[in-house]
Amino acid sequence: MIFTVGHYLAERLTQIGLKHHFAVTGDCNLVLLDQLLTHGGMKQIYSCNELTCSLSAEGYARVNGAAAAVITFGADAISALNGIREAYAENLPVILISGTPNTRDPRSDLAPLRQIGMVRHITVAAEIITSAETAPAQIDHVIRTALREKKPAYLEIACHIADQPCVRPSPVSSLCSHPTSDLESLNAAVDESLCFLEKRNRIVILVGSKLPAAEALENTTELADGLGCSITVVSAAKSLFPEEHPAFQSIYWDEVSNPRTEKIIHEADGIITLAPVWNDYSSVGWQNLIHGENVLEINPDRVTVNNRTFNGFCLKDFVREIAHRSQGRPASSKEDYQPWFFPLTTPMTNDETTRQSNIRRRSFPRGTQAEDEMPWQPQRLMATTSS
Repeated sequence: MIFTVGHYLAERLTQIGLKHHFAVTGDCNLVLLDQLLTHGGMKQIYSCNELTCSLSAEGYARVNGAAAAVITFGADAISALNGIREAYAENLPVILISGTPNTRDPRSDLAPLRQIGMVRHITVAAEIITSAETAPAQIDHVIRTALREKKPAYLEIACHIADQPCVRPSPVSSLCSHPTSDLESLNAAVDESLCFLEKRNRIVILVGSKLPAAEALENTTELADGLGCSITVVSAAKSLFPEEHPAFQSIYWDEVSNPRTEKIIHEADGIITLAPVWNDYSSVGWQNLIHGENVLEINPDRVTVNNRTFNGFCLKDFVREIAHRSQGRPASSKEDYQPWFFPLTTPMTNDETTRQSNIRRRSFPRGTQAEDEMPWQPQRLMATTSS
């Protein structure tokens, strides 16, 4: 079997761990879809329209870390941008792939229909493939950038290129390598943060929703064990920290919190915020943003502490160093918290009116994943449990 451009794309997507891709069939992507099928590395899941295709890929990326959606050229493709917009907001590497007309077709250069101009505003990489010779480098650039930045990316593949012969890909390690942290900046940020922590007794960790994109969930547990302090999560970070952990103290949501959790945050003399997203919802109408001199702000791209800001290193590297070098601060963890756990057989789908009591005010057993899209669209929350 001749190895083609479509096979190269399928091989790369399979290498990064995808077992499925989502598709809407159309004149300009039929050849590409055939090539993805003949490769055999992924199952093709069909959608009824571009909107559901992109939203399906966005949900798949939440659970599996990345996703791919294949659409066709035309006005209907614009609706796929809704799912890509959500993926951009939620730091999800969704690869949107569109078939396009044959480059010899006079219609192929119609500027009003050029999708890439719109997609570039909500992706970190976008390429138009019109040559089998340049396709491998362009595909690699799009996938590598999406994985590194944890954002969506876009590929256009001309319909007559998808089945053209192509070289085979190199090992996937060339796509999945991470940038190296600048050690001088990392050490300076850690030293300043340790000075901040040494002067405080009642420290609390507030876990945010961008931790999965920063690949720092395990490091957060190490930090919690090292400091021994109380741990809370923002509403959108439900289930990101193990709720059976002895120091876990439920969701912090300002006045919506239970009184015990609200008291822990308000009485703390040091708060470590780990990659939260502050908006009108998480701050209860902008009433209580967690900032100021008593806050160590740890974000995916920088750390702010003692009126100084540091960048040039990975969040997980910073959290790991703090966990290894800090001393325990258990004062705030003495609050008594007895979680109520869902039985593993309890259904956990919810409508808007029951979500507050059925999801947010209950504790999940290990293995449960809650997904929250409230900041970006009409509110919905989904929880699944694996036994």
